[in-house]
Amino acid sequence: MSMKLSIKNTESYLCVIISAILCGISRFDLPLDFMIFFAIIPIFRYFQLTTTEYKSRSLKNNIFRSFIHASIYSTIFLLISVHWISLVTIPGFIGILFLYAFYYTVFFTILNYGISRNPAHLPQFIILGFISLELILSYGPFKFPWLNLGYSLTHSRYLIQALEIGGVYLLSTLILVVNYLLFSIITGLKNKENSIKRLSLCLVILISSWWGFGYCRYHHLNTVKKKAKAGIVQVSIPQEMKWNPAFIDSTLTMYEQKSKELVKENAVDLVIWPEAAVPLYLMQWQESLNRMLFFTHSTGVNIFTGFPHFVEGVKYPQQPEPYLFYNSASQFKPYMQYDSLYSKNQLVPFGERIPFLEYFPILWKLQFGQANFERGGQYRYYQVKDALYSPLICYEVLFPDYVRKMMDKPVDFIVNITNDAWFKKSVGTYQHKMITVFRAVESRRPVFRSANTGYSVIINPRGDIEKELILYEKGTISAQIESCELKSVYHRIGFILPFLGLFLFFIEFILTIFTKNGKCAL
Repeated sequence: MSMKLSIKNTESYLCVIISAILCGISRFDLPLDFMIFFAIIPIFRYFQLTTTEYKSRSLKNNIFRSFIHASIYSTIFLLISVHWISLVTIPGFIGILFLYAFYYTVFFTILNYGISRNPAHLPQFIILGFISLELILSYGPFKFPWLNLGYSLTHSRYLIQALEIGGVYLLSTLILVVNYLLFSIITGLKNKENSIKRLSLCLVILISSWWGFGYCRYHHLNTVKKKAKAGIVQVSIPQEMKWNPAFIDSTLTMYEQKSKELVKENAVDLVIWPEAAVPLYLMQWQESLNRMLFFTHSTGVNIFTGFPHFVEGVKYPQQPEPYLFYNSASQFKPYMQYDSLYSKNQLVPFGERIPFLEYFPILWKLQFGQANFERGGQYRYYQVKDALYSPLICYEVLFPDYVRKMMDKPVDFIVNITNDAWFKKSVGTYQHKMITVFRAVESRRPVFRSANTGYSVIINPRGDIEKELILYEKGTISAQIESCELKSVYHRIGFILPFLGLFLFFIEFILTIFTKNGKCAL
């Protein structure tokens, strides 16, 4: 008996380790995204093993074992897929490790309990549980929705077209279903069950329908060319130089020179500079503001750029300075001052703002290089010739529902400005770029992504990267706005799928409390 338990214990550890490795590798800049279709199979096996022993242990012991397994899974997954966070902030990376360990511990404990009471409901619990977890990680003060399963399909041109229907959560759901069908086929072969043909047929129908929809949608998506033309400038300023006052003048000069080249060679109507391209408080620095205005007058083009901003005000007790700071951007037009100011709404936890700062003033004393920006108030929309666009600053591109709500106005294209110099040459820069591709397909709008130190890209509504400036490359790219007038299904129904998943998961769990193997426990 003890020998069997020992073997099972070893197998359960192997399951979480193998799954974490496969999930992590699928996020590399390599054609290995197919691994995600096998990555969750060990998790199905894990819960099949652990739930059979759940009743023989105390609740305390079960939670402890779930914590160990969850911590191993999340730590390996994070170390492989987002190790680059440590290049930006070591405390932040440690915090994310603990955060995910907590979330996955709760996740594993609930699933172990639920499946042990209703083993036949294993697929429902795991699929709905994963989707619910991804949704939870998209909200709250510690939100970090970087690791959704759907983001693994970065090399699958046709499969990602389903984003139009249900966003990245639909891709995650389909991935989980494929994993379950493969798991059922494998276990069926082992047990010589007669359902293998039926399961195989379901798998073939699912994949072929998914791929077929993507193929047809990709090749038959109608777009409309606008008169407006936009260009991107990338000068690749090293992070250690960017905020050095001695290099401010040379930084602006580089942007101006590259912008003049862009205007001269491509006759663009809009020039896009990246996040915080102007490394000073532009609105309060009259000399630099006049310089920006003069440049737009002399070139005759619109400039959209990011810059830090502040206003006078006190919102919190123990606030060290009587100012409120923002990560902002705006469009500067010829012959006028500037358009309305846009300030970033989705702030990086601990990087741009310490969570719960408004409730615990003592946190103001915590200093490890964070900015403590305020959140912006609303979306902003800018016009260039016949095209309307709205901006996203860096981290905001991770939130599909935020982008979906932005599309309530007839936006023709999206401008995403970012500073990826923090990530250096890590896989984080690639992941960030490809998440932007997902937003383009979800909204069916082109995205012009301007980065300080790459990747700067122009993405069409199909998700193709039409033009690109790679890491540390200095240069410009431009394209005519090719928009899509389609209002995607995802735009219409929004977050119905993940919220429905969370609701069903809750109902499923509640029912398990009162039922056992399909019979009422009352």
